[in-house]
Amino acid sequence: MVALVLTLVAVAGTPAAADRSTPTRSPSPQPSPDGTETGAGIRLLDAPVNRREDSRAHRYIVDHVKPGTTIKRRIVVENKAEARRPVAVYPAAAEVGPDGFVFAPGRTPNELTSWISVERGQVPLDPDEEETLWVTIAVPREASAGERYGVVWAEVAGIGKQTVRNVGRAGIRIYLSVGPGGEPPSSFEMGPSSACGTSTGGRP
Repeated sequence: MVALVLTLVAVAGTPAAADRSTPTRSPSPQPSPDGTETGAGIRLLDAPVNRREDSRAHRYIVDHVKPGTTIKRRIVVENKAEARRPVAVYPAAAEVGPDGFVFAPGRTPNELTSWISVERGQVPLDPDEEETLWVTIAVPREASAGERYGVVWAEVAGIGKQTVRNVGRAGIRIYLSVGPGGEPPSSFEMGPSSACGTSTGGRP
């Protein structure tokens, strides 16, 4: 029997829906058919000093780099389910169009996601437990100039093998500009390591 998976994301609409820069929030845990709750939290831990006036940079990964540059950012992920669950952490594609920032469904890749690695792709966590992870973006030397977009997702799936399962996820948008010259890679200041409950590093 094929299982139907219901994905609950920290955005208005479906994972492929456009976001019109609404405030970021973690999704509230949602009950699964088996009676348990699912949900994930995520936030950006490092804030760029030279982007104090850019509100996006306090929630999302935003930078301009030259080809061949490697940048690292710390994120915090949280299990918002009511039981110990593995939290999957992975990049996926996105784009910016007339309707705003649009997320590709599931784990759809693009050029940017091929440059991204996460310190751990899956982290077992107790309820409300957090883990800090490094996200690395290694831009190839041969990369062409231009804007790239993506999302780093944290995802928690429901328990059991029911026909219908819930999957809760939240993510941090990535805006990466590649090209010669321009602004240098950002320097960073540390942010407080507080819970993801109502203020995450980015709901895409």
